[in-house]
Amino acid sequence: MRAGLAILAVTLALTLVVLEFATRWVFADIGSTADNTSYFAERWRAAEGGGMNALGMREREIGQKQPGVTRIVVIGDSVTYGQGVRRQDRYTERLDAALGPGFEVLNFGVPGANYQDHERTIDRAVASADPDVLILQWLFNDVQPPGERRPRRWRLAGPLHRFVQPYSALYFVANRAFGQIQASLGLAPDERAYFARFADPEGAPAIGARQRLEALLDRLAATGLRRGMILWPSPDDLDTAFDGALIDQALLVCAARALPCLDLRPALRAVPAGRSLVVSSHDAHPSAFAHQQVAQAMHFWLPRLVDMASMAGMNAAR
Repeated sequence: MRAGLAILAVTLALTLVVLEFATRWVFADIGSTADNTSYFAERWRAAEGGGMNALGMREREIGQKQPGVTRIVVIGDSVTYGQGVRRQDRYTERLDAALGPGFEVLNFGVPGANYQDHERTIDRAVASADPDVLILQWLFNDVQPPGERRPRRWRLAGPLHRFVQPYSALYFVANRAFGQIQASLGLAPDERAYFARFADPEGAPAIGARQRLEALLDRLAATGLRRGMILWPSPDDLDTAFDGALIDQALLVCAARALPCLDLRPALRAVPAGRSLVVSSHDAHPSAFAHQQVAQAMHFWLPRLVDMASMAGMNAAR
């Protein structure tokens, strides 16, 4: 009996090992995933997501600002960090190249960052980078209250999920299929419904979200630097009602403050046939093409935020 159980256990273990390596081979084209804790996300990070500087940012080391150079710092979450895309394909690098030698764009994107994280990043950026301009990147999920967890689907490994997820491609594929089954049976919580409660501008959730945004913009204003905000829609669903409503609410805050804010919906809707705004079917983060579209939109928008000629002249005179 014991020998039979031992043989069964060894057989199962060997089968899982074979399936694991087979899954890695079959899904070798997956560059990253929306969940940045997965095996594929870890693999992508090892290949493309490195190059972290001394500040822990996916950016080159930041030296002393050169005379005649206007330094622009962009603060944001995984969208700005560039989850799923090469470093050189991010909108910050594209904008840096388009602006030319008189300007420098630095990326202070932190995956999973919220308003509280942005406040800390603002302080770090001002202290370490000596910027002339601060730009805040906004995404719809920033409205989530601190400490509140979004609804989640049941996980295949339950409490062991976080121990298995980073190391197993097989588990990621199986757990994703498990989640899709829950959704098809109507058993999975609806994340869209969670954010839809913020769409009513007079509702308590929206009022609280605006107050948190106001507090963050107060911190931004306290730097005394030129500043602005770019508003990213959800790249996998540009016409979602709650997403548009939240952007419209943020734009009202911008208007009340006379803060230059760029609504990126028009730029991302101008998508030619055959081009995708997301990394892949496994990762709904913005694609390299989406980053390119945003960089172009920002290039035309920046003169509203900064008098490009006078700023360059002012820095040249330093």
